Amino acid sequence: MGGQDVFISRKDETGAWQKPVNMGYPLNTFSDEYGLIVNSKGELGMFASDRDLSKKRDVFTLQIPKQFKPTYVNYVKGIVYDVDSKEELNANFELSDLATNKMVAQTKSITNSGEYLVCLPVDKEYGLYIYKDGYLFQSENFSLKGNENKIKPYEINVPLQTLQVGRKVILNNVFFDFESSLLLEKSKNELLKVRDFLNKYQQVSFEIQGHADSIGTEEYNQKLSESRAREVYKYLIENGIPESRLLYRGFGYNVPLNKNNTSMGRAMNRRVELLITKIE
Repeated sequence: MGGQDVFISRKDETGAWQKPVNMGYPLNTFSDEYGLIVNSKGELGMFASDRDLSKKRDVFTLQIPKQFKPTYVNYVKGIVYDVDSKEELNANFELSDLATNKMVAQTKSITNSGEYLVCLPVDKEYGLYIYKDGYLFQSENFSLKGNENKIKPYEINVPLQTLQVGRKVILNNVFFDFESSLLLEKSKNELLKVRDFLNKYQQVSFEIQGHADSIGTEEYNQKLSESRAREVYKYLIENGIPESRLLYRGFGYNVPLNKNNTSMGRAMNRRVELLITKIE
């Protein structure tokens, strides 16, 4: 429209950028407009322009027109640290969309502070995978659904454990059909990362441990927890991990992490864990 203008382009479902569109007046004028930043709700923009020659270059605000509003986002942040020394760690992060198993972000926590912050679209469920050389990985999952009106970031602090016999990690992104040992498709991304981890540390052997909540009989939950551990075991064997490095075992509801009298407590108790049994 004269000088430099601001355009908008969106990604389609395949991840390809669409053709850029000029955002038009009142953002763009005969002068130079650039450096547009937008708040997390996608409603307010700030940009630079030299349209008022008496002020040279200045900062202007704009209510973003509805057709140009970006997807609402929120933030996930936290600190990574060594569980023993409490020292802040520089670690790697991978975030994936659990519905599609596609990676949506890669980042690292900051050296000397261990801090990380990731900006993500709402209305999705995410899997978080954190890893560092010489440490057990950590996995988390969280939902930003229904988060449109919250400006407070989702906070996850991550303690990492060095590789030692007796240490374990919960596979928080391994999911099963209701009352079944059938692995859901959204588990595959994490299980492949577990496979890669086992391939990297071939001197380490593990036991896969299944746990259940207290709903149902003791016999039922023992069988369910064992069959779920066995399914994870079979998946890793089928993807190249030697049987000699893996065991599996079910514990029923005998080793709870929380009380079984709330839905949240029962959800925490239904889990699969990876225990280090031997380091050659």
